[in-house]
Amino acid sequence: MREWMFGNTLRNKVSCPKCTEIIEWETDTKDLHLQSFTSSFSVRELSLNEEGYSIQFRLPDSLDIARINRRDSEEAIYRKLISNCIVTIDKGGQQYSPADLPGSVLEALDRKMGEEDPQADLRVNLTCPACRHTWETYFDIAGYLWSEINNWAQRLLQEVYLLAKAFSWSERDILAMSAQRRHLYLKMLNA
Repeated sequence: MREWMFGNTLRNKVSCPKCTEIIEWETDTKDLHLQSFTSSFSVRELSLNEEGYSIQFRLPDSLDIARINRRDSEEAIYRKLISNCIVTIDKGGQQYSPADLPGSVLEALDRKMGEEDPQADLRVNLTCPACRHTWETYFDIAGYLWSEINNWAQRLLQEVYLLAKAFSWSERDILAMSAQRRHLYLKMLNA
C-alpha cells in the first residue's frame, strides 16, 4: 500500500541513542520484500506441535493490531495478540485455552509466526557515523505510513488554503485540479 501511495523510496531519520547525532538515509522498499506478495486475502490456518500441544493458529492481521490497548504492558499486549491468533489447542484429546500454554510453547509459537511472516518484525542495524555506536531498531511501516499520510494531508490543506486565499477559489475547485496544476499555481504565487 505504501508503494502505491508514495513510491518506493523511504526517507528515514533517527537520533543516535548514544550521542544524539541525527542519522538520515534512504531505503528502497523493494529491499524490504522478504517474501512475495499474494493477492489472496484468505486467512491461512497454520499448525504447530510443541511439547505435546497441537496448536492451530493464524497470523496476526490489522484488526488484531487495532485491538491492542497501548496502556497495557508489553507482556499483556503480547499474550493478547498471540491468544487472538490461536484457533484451537489440543493435547491428548483435551482442549486448552491460550492461558494454559507454558512460556516455552508460546515462545515456539512466536518463532513459528515469525518464520511464516518474516516481514511482520523488520529490524534495521544502524551505525552512527559520528561516534560509531551500533544498535538495532524496529522499523514500523504502519507508523511510517500514517506519518506520511498525515504530512500529505497537512500539505494538501496548506495548498488549498494558499490557493483559496490568493485566487478566491473554492476548496472543491482546488481539489478537482491535478497535483501538478496546483503546484504550478503555487509556484506563481512564490515568484
